Amino acid sequence: MDKLFLEESLFGTQEKTKNELIAELAHLQRRISELEEADTNQKQAEEALRQSEEKYRLLAENVQDVIVSFSMDGKLLYCSPNVIEFGGYDPNEEIGNPLDKYVAVEEDIPRIYGVVAEILSKKQSRVTEFMYKPKNKEPFPVEVTSFPVVKAGEVIGLNCVIRDVTERKQVEQLLHESEKKYRNLVEGISDVIFELTEEGFCTFISPKVKDVLGFDPEEKLNEHFKTIIHSNDVQKALEGFVRHKSDDTTPVELRMLNKKGEIVWVSLLGRLDKDEDKNVFRGTFRDITQIKKAEEALRESEERFRSLVETTSDWIWSVNLDGIYTYVSPRIKDLLGYEPEEIIGKTPLDLMPPIEAERIGAIFADISVSRSPIHGLENTNLHKDGHLVILETSAIPIFDSSGNFQGYQGIDRDITERKQAEAERELLMHDMGERVKELNCLYGIARLIETPDNTLQQILQGTADLIPPSWQYPEITCARVILEDQEFKTQNFELTPWKQTSEIYVQGRSVGMVEVRHLAEKPIISEGPFLQEEHDLINAIAERLAKVVQRKWAEDQLQRITKAIESSNEAIGMSDARGNHFYQNQSFTKLFGYSTEELTAEGGGPVVYADKEIARDVFDCIMAGRSWAGEIEMVSKSGRVFPVDLCADAVRDESGEVIGLIGMHTDITKRRQAEQDALRANELEEINRLRSALLANVSHELRTPLTVIKGLSDTLLQADVEWDIETQLDFLRTINQETDALTHVIENLEEMSRLEAGIITMNKAPIRISVLIGRLATKLRNKARERQFEINISPDLPTVYADGTRIEKVLTNLVINAVSFSEKETLVTLEAELVDEEIIVSITDQGVGIPSEHLDKIFDRFHRVESGMAHRRGGTGLGLSICKWIVEAHGGRLWVDSKVGKGSTFSFSLPILESQPD
Repeated sequence: MDKLFLEESLFGTQEKTKNELIAELAHLQRRISELEEADTNQKQAEEALRQSEEKYRLLAENVQDVIVSFSMDGKLLYCSPNVIEFGGYDPNEEIGNPLDKYVAVEEDIPRIYGVVAEILSKKQSRVTEFMYKPKNKEPFPVEVTSFPVVKAGEVIGLNCVIRDVTERKQVEQLLHESEKKYRNLVEGISDVIFELTEEGFCTFISPKVKDVLGFDPEEKLNEHFKTIIHSNDVQKALEGFVRHKSDDTTPVELRMLNKKGEIVWVSLLGRLDKDEDKNVFRGTFRDITQIKKAEEALRESEERFRSLVETTSDWIWSVNLDGIYTYVSPRIKDLLGYEPEEIIGKTPLDLMPPIEAERIGAIFADISVSRSPIHGLENTNLHKDGHLVILETSAIPIFDSSGNFQGYQGIDRDITERKQAEAERELLMHDMGERVKELNCLYGIARLIETPDNTLQQILQGTADLIPPSWQYPEITCARVILEDQEFKTQNFELTPWKQTSEIYVQGRSVGMVEVRHLAEKPIISEGPFLQEEHDLINAIAERLAKVVQRKWAEDQLQRITKAIESSNEAIGMSDARGNHFYQNQSFTKLFGYSTEELTAEGGGPVVYADKEIARDVFDCIMAGRSWAGEIEMVSKSGRVFPVDLCADAVRDESGEVIGLIGMHTDITKRRQAEQDALRANELEEINRLRSALLANVSHELRTPLTVIKGLSDTLLQADVEWDIETQLDFLRTINQETDALTHVIENLEEMSRLEAGIITMNKAPIRISVLIGRLATKLRNKARERQFEINISPDLPTVYADGTRIEKVLTNLVINAVSFSEKETLVTLEAELVDEEIIVSITDQGVGIPSEHLDKIFDRFHRVESGMAHRRGGTGLGLSICKWIVEAHGGRLWVDSKVGKGSTFSFSLPILESQPD
């Protein structure tokens, strides 16, 4: 084409001048040069483009990732050759196949097409993952980076880079498992793990804090650590942190406050770490509340034991394996004249005369080998001033937890006077050798008494038979014993003039007598027909028989009582003054499932009490000499908790001292059930009444606003009327107000439903009432926008422990109530003040007031004051009832002062926190 143009140009110049021809030739030569240069540049560009395409082709065909291209309809246009190794596919054979052929999980296909649609619509690249389906291998995870192909502003296809992420997924799985193990470790240990900044702000706290303090971990993040520390222990905590900074790892015991504000004792341990360019305090704390209580109980127990040991009249001691004293009670001073410190390090043999030490040493040697207890071992010791003291020693061997013998613990009692009395008695008996017969009589009677199987009748008959051989003239002596209407006599008994008698007195009353007679007359001596010793003997026999009769009668009475107790339907149990359970009847065993031995092994009577504090109160009451009666919860061996009517009283000895307690337990489960059934019937009747009231109130309260909303909505929707903007806004404001009224009714119904179901929980926390009201002020002003609304709250009011959301509802309901029953432009005030230990919040209006006959019912559910107020907004009658429940759940009160025509003041109280925060 250029050549033809040149020829035509040359032909056209024939008529031109030479100079013009030359000039034209020069121009044409320049044009030819330009065309040749352009052709060269085009060829160079084509070569560069070819080389670039070759370079990118080689790059695409040699990278490990697979590069593919898809058309707009999802058909494969290109696939890099390495797909053979990657997925086992022939790249030429796959052209034209759909995208979803390579997706292993069918459920992933919609998601992938969704991503493709988003890429094509937004013209932005996206990364997605799915399970790739190779040709002859198991599916494996891939990461696909997709780019839209744009030409002239339009998307014409999709390029993708597919990468095998199997190894990365495995690493991620390992990391996830490692994190899970760490999390399980942190969450599984019993200690709370925490991390603080050097300033004391919490950056991490483990979930275990929920169990220890009741907080969710998120509640404490970024809070200062001292917010959970008792105010009196903050300084101790700070000092502990300082010690830990110096690598002192001594635990710090201090008090923390749980979410309820209760004290929890903890043991805190930690250290200061360097974390990059800042200091971080990491540590743990654990709940030691039970340990502290146990320590206090142990201290009290030790104190009681020490008081008992130091006040007892006997000497208590401990010796080690070598028989060396390791403990000596202060009583040693009274017994042997030594201070306890003088005895420590000595042995018992060091305090005895040599001969006695040798005798006792031999006995100790045998005992220590057998590790047997010592019972009533009499031994002679030297007082510090040199005189002899006779002691009676009893001791038990002591073993450690592994069963290794550690020594003896024992008690010594001074029996010097007793031994002296015994010696004198022996001398007297020696001097009274002639009176052996009388002693044999008394001994024989004693044997009769001590024989377990002997009845009272056998004892009395045996006594009568023992008397004649013991008198001066046994061959002519006869005897008899009279007990009330019974008579026990010797075979030779006759009524003769020569007699002596002694009355048998039981509890000050004569119940019989012992009578001795002579069958023949004997010389009269100064004492009469009988010796003075015989008078003494018959009196001794009568006195001894009186004790036997009294004991036997008591045993018979006890046996009758025992049979009565055993056959009683009441569950009866008995404990001694130390709380040790020692008796229970069959009804007790049947009721609670424990035998006496099992109950003793489990810890005694308190085991069957569901509340151990009540068990302690009952025991303390009885030990103080008072009776106890009431209904309490008890628990059987099987774990069944049931109500019991308990009557407990003291058991006293002859002197009136309390020596134990007896309890009568009556299972009142059936009675309780009957009471509950009756109560349930009353409740059902009340529920029916309330349901009727609810339907009547709710139908009215829902119908009124719905009528307004429906009417205004239909008005706005009229096609033939065009309303101005102001009228439309006015209609919409009215609809909005009526919608709020509906919402308020429904919220009250939902709240009351939750109250009835018992599913409302209080999320209490320390809060200032001034802060709560300040946060709510705008909302309250909107509720009272057609009234003069004033808030008078001091910012210095102390903290209360309350659920802020619930108290806000109380305030909102009371303000709405005040607004509903007062005229426009009248004054409504909200005030709060500190009175004694309570915050009193009051809402006062200048409304119509409440008649006196309604004041005691105003807080009842569904109660409405309608008289003379038909023009006012009604209500479901639930708002004040809900307010009363919420306030009382906080430990407060809700009341009203009102005068008809003057207005009303609704007030409620909230107790302040005993310990105010800093």
